[in-house]
Amino acid sequence: MLVMAMAMVVVAAALSKIRGGGAGFSRELSRLFGLPPRLAAVTAVAVVVGELGWAVLLFVAPVPGAAFSIAALGLLTCVNAVSLRKGRRECLCFGPTATISLPLSMLRNSVLILMAVTVLIAGPVVLTSPVIDICLAVVLTLALIRIEALVKAVRVVVRPPTEAVS
Repeated sequence: MLVMAMAMVVVAAALSKIRGGGAGFSRELSRLFGLPPRLAAVTAVAVVVGELGWAVLLFVAPVPGAAFSIAALGLLTCVNAVSLRKGRRECLCFGPTATISLPLSMLRNSVLILMAVTVLIAGPVVLTSPVIDICLAVVLTLALIRIEALVKAVRVVVRPPTEAVS
């Protein structure tokens, strides 16, 4: 289930970049890293192809895929931290049309790293049955992709009621 959820998050990131248009992601790479437009365009394509290959690796060889996930997500989290230090506030992991805050992106990456560490330690475990694992993986994937909405919802629920001023 964990491997499937990680792979689905990575595929969603790649497909979102494609759906959002390569030009938008390429422009953001150019702006973020100071790449010339042509190099940014090639890098954007390489990132999407790399993400799709990463997802395939997770399915074909889950343990090496998990090890690669730790390295890749660690690098992405470092890029997010540098971007945050430079004053940027948004992550474009899911393309230019689906931005979330960098701290929440770093939180999502941290959760994914913990999932990958779990796969390294325990191996690709099937919890109960393939059908239930698929369902749980889909729910976990959606939760990780929409982490900003989840955090906002938790804040509303946890926030103590304000007292009326008389």
